[in-house]
Amino acid sequence: MNDINKSVIVLDIGATNIRCALACKKGLIKKIKEKTNSKKLIPQIKDLIVRITKSLEEIDAIGIAIAGQLDLKKGIAINLPNLEIKHLPIRDLLYDYFKKPIFLINDCTAAVLGETTFGSFKNTDNVVYVSFGSGIGGGAIVNGTLLMGKDGNALEIGHMTVDLKGSLTCSCGRKGHWEASCSGKNIPNFAKFLINNELVYPSTNLSGLLESNSLTSEILFKLAKSGDKSAIAIIEHVGKINTIGIGNIIDLLDPDLIIIGGSVALNNPDLILTPIKRNLHNYCVNRVPRIVLASLGEDSTLLGVVSFISSNM
Repeated sequence: MNDINKSVIVLDIGATNIRCALACKKGLIKKIKEKTNSKKLIPQIKDLIVRITKSLEEIDAIGIAIAGQLDLKKGIAINLPNLEIKHLPIRDLLYDYFKKPIFLINDCTAAVLGETTFGSFKNTDNVVYVSFGSGIGGGAIVNGTLLMGKDGNALEIGHMTVDLKGSLTCSCGRKGHWEASCSGKNIPNFAKFLINNELVYPSTNLSGLLESNSLTSEILFKLAKSGDKSAIAIIEHVGKINTIGIGNIIDLLDPDLIIIGGSVALNNPDLILTPIKRNLHNYCVNRVPRIVLASLGEDSTLLGVVSFISSNM
């Protein structure tokens, strides 16, 4: 993408939302955001791409960031647990329709690239991006090199085991993973577990929500902000596990910087970051790095895809 006038379309496919943007080498031009339809994902992607641009003839490439396991060589999404999708040949399906180069990348790998290319953390050689959203994911740059892995799935940190008892089942089907307790999708299950095992005594509000099966992560964080002691206690348990996870990452990769993103963290920064920063020294032996919120917000991943396409065209 040496020609500054070239245009690309980039997408960020998450379990809750899908974002689509028209972009150039300088950044994003136009954006669309809507709820992800996992039952009709390919038609939805096609529709967004057609809607975002006046003329597909002006588009040089399409880039897609996905939350889940990929096979980059074959262009296949092999397992998207939070979307309940397996073996989707997304690159071929879209190329056959649009006849444009299709680039795939993990969403958090794209996000760390976006933050260090377009954000406030340019030219940071050792940085980890951690996303707390519907799931938990990570991306990293180590000694100036973007970590990809053999299939493009480096830093699937949400599937690190943090509970040897396997008390809760992760979206991937395995037990005891970080994501099983602390992702936006699974925090309500963790709340039920804590209350059922008498580790947290439920408030009247929480009891009613649990009985009606209407507790969500968003509601739980709102209750915590309002001073509900039971909700606060649950969030503290979440914070402890998050701290263990971040501590493991620090001892594994020894970063200068950890960037925290994802809707759960960006909407509740104090409740997510404060317990991590307060207790992290108890869970890692390497020097604790600087820990900050994503400077680009929701755009980290989209801009990372722009950077990824730019470096590969």
